[in-house]
Amino acid sequence: MTTDWRRTRLPELIAALAGRPGHEAVRTALAEILGQAFGATPGQITHELRMPVISGRADALFGATVFEFKSDLERERPEVLRRLPDYLGEQERQHRRPFVGIATDGLLYEAYELRGREMVLLGRAKADPERPEALLAWLEPVLSERDDLPADAATIARELGRESLAFRRAEGRLLDLWRRLCGHPEVRLKRELWDGLLREAYGAPVGEDSLFLQHSYLVIVAKTIAARALDLPAEDAAAILSGKALAEEQIFGAVEADFFDWPLALPEGHALVGQIARQVARFRLHAVEQDVLKALYESLMDPEQRHDLGEYYTPDWLAAKVVRHAIRRPLEQVVLDQACGSGTFLFHAIRHLRAAAARAGLPPAEAVARAARQVRGMDVHPVAVIFARVTWLLACGEDLAARPRPLHVPVFLGDALQWNISAVGAEAEVRVAVPGEPPLRLPAGLAEEQERLDAGLTALAEGLSRDAPPGQVGEMLRRQQGVSEADAAVVEETLARLKALYRAQRNGIWPYVMRNLVRCDAQPGAAAVAVPPGQPRRCADRQPGLGGLSPPLARTAGAAARRLHPDAALGRRASRHPAGHRRPVRGARGGTLPEAGGRGGAGAALCGAEPPGLRRAAPRRLRQRGAALAARLEPG
Repeated sequence: MTTDWRRTRLPELIAALAGRPGHEAVRTALAEILGQAFGATPGQITHELRMPVISGRADALFGATVFEFKSDLERERPEVLRRLPDYLGEQERQHRRPFVGIATDGLLYEAYELRGREMVLLGRAKADPERPEALLAWLEPVLSERDDLPADAATIARELGRESLAFRRAEGRLLDLWRRLCGHPEVRLKRELWDGLLREAYGAPVGEDSLFLQHSYLVIVAKTIAARALDLPAEDAAAILSGKALAEEQIFGAVEADFFDWPLALPEGHALVGQIARQVARFRLHAVEQDVLKALYESLMDPEQRHDLGEYYTPDWLAAKVVRHAIRRPLEQVVLDQACGSGTFLFHAIRHLRAAAARAGLPPAEAVARAARQVRGMDVHPVAVIFARVTWLLACGEDLAARPRPLHVPVFLGDALQWNISAVGAEAEVRVAVPGEPPLRLPAGLAEEQERLDAGLTALAEGLSRDAPPGQVGEMLRRQQGVSEADAAVVEETLARLKALYRAQRNGIWPYVMRNLVRCDAQPGAAAVAVPPGQPRRCADRQPGLGGLSPPLARTAGAAARRLHPDAALGRRASRHPAGHRRPVRGARGGTLPEAGGRGGAGAALCGAEPPGLRRAAPRRLRQRGAALAARLEPG
């Protein structure tokens, strides 16, 4: 499509179409739009497509889209709803893939798909001479074969977000799958665990089925983005959602089997993942300049729901400025974001580190290796963590091609205000609650190092898939450096429990849960981005049971945060938040961090200034919970 055509001819076509010019004029105008805007050749558009089996004739076919042209769509809609299901059904029978039907009179456009024997409206659009590009944007997800879309926030939100045809199609298929699978024991368990994490994140029950389906869509998109960013094939849906595709490339901790792979229990779920992957494959993902998944999340959330939850998203420009101010020695400092949301600060911290590595003449492999050691995150929100892991990978950009192997992505699902290590006699262990069952156990000796933990959980998963005797897995672990006899014995017991859960169809999620209960470590000299000065030390020293970090690490993080600006007073404490912004909690004192643009203290400045009206937007129950927590952490 030439720039001149878009600037001069497209407005003329849209203005003509808006006048409902009649059947043949609409056909001619849309044929020109398909050719110029979507690259269709005359041979790729079939006009007057005859279908003898159903004694019908569709007006036009392009790719997987059937067109019906009308003179007045409002008046002729009953005819569309009578004939279009036959056309779509016949094409899907012949080609064994989903088709979309678009009915239009030039002014109005309606997109439909066939679900079972029912026609479902996906969306409507209108030709607007004042906004000629809007119609192309609406048609793009269905018609475009382009594979060079820019991976910026606006384009991803437009192509995959709430108003896109891509989302509308996926939403309907997810709903159908959920109706068929919601009674399955393992699917139900994943739904319950997801709901429990949201209660922890928000302090209140918010986990409706519609939100679970929305989160499932978001996670499928994020995981396919991770695969496509590495140029991995997207045909195997299970490999994409389980992380197997990345594990074969020696990338661990970025994608794993979790709450949101439930659609794969049916063949239609595999087809849905493939459909989403084809949409994602159209973006250029090697040179992402911002946290694009945050924009997708924001575009899908209902504005009223966001208001009720008090959600606010840190702009990328602000996150980049804060990172430049806070991290003065990016090649040396460790960045720990204990409430990382979708990973906005992690993204810019890695970009900052890569730029410093390039200036220092370090090879790309060393830059990625340092990012894996030095840029770490954690969040209690299950979707935010998956986004943050993929954002972490996207931040590495083209350097991923030269990555060290194996590469472990250091972003964890967990509550920074909880510590899951329990003392048992002279030993310590991680305990994982199982609804209606005794907890699963994982020895702390295995959990304290990320590579050792990944090896242990891989052994558990493989032992389960092979139905291996627990003793065999224990012997394999005993050969791992740093694994004690007592550690191996606990793992043997855990594998036996997992096998029992498997027989009860309640197994699939537990290796994922166990991996995410560990905590990321830090080193002296860390820059604790988005962690208010003093708070980690108070949590660990006054009430060790609240500390997400061990007391020595908490003291290191608190001291490092205070070193960012010696004159800063105690910053606002930050409540946990799902998408890139920590909501300031009432009842804390504040200072000012120069140049960061915040009026709420060093901690608030590291997260972005509190926007007007934000505190009013937070539900009362969340404000009360935050105030109670702040009082609990206050000295004396």
